[in-house]
Amino acid sequence: MLIRRIIRNVVNMHFSRKVEALADDFALDLLIRAEIDPNHLGEALKHLKKDSDGKRPEFFKYIDSHPDIDTRIQKAREKSLASRIKDRPFDINWEEVKESLPSLF
Repeated sequence: MLIRRIIRNVVNMHFSRKVEALADDFALDLLIRAEIDPNHLGEALKHLKKDSDGKRPEFFKYIDSHPDIDTRIQKAREKSLASRIKDRPFDINWEEVKESLPSLF
């Protein structure tokens, strides 16, 4: 019974990583179509990595449902270089955004 559960979890984890990788690919392609440098996703992932470095036991990399974060960052960098998109500045007043969401800031 336990062996069956472990095998099922490993298979599900592998499937989850594939789905997450497909989601990353979709997000990167969507950013390119929107003329936004896909490296921004990589930069966001770097912040997540920095915030979590040293806080998770080493064995978590074997049970994590997401692909390796360094691989995800590298993929975003490669898509950015291949796309050669010039960033357009967003015309957004961030102070107004913050004020409209006071519970988050």
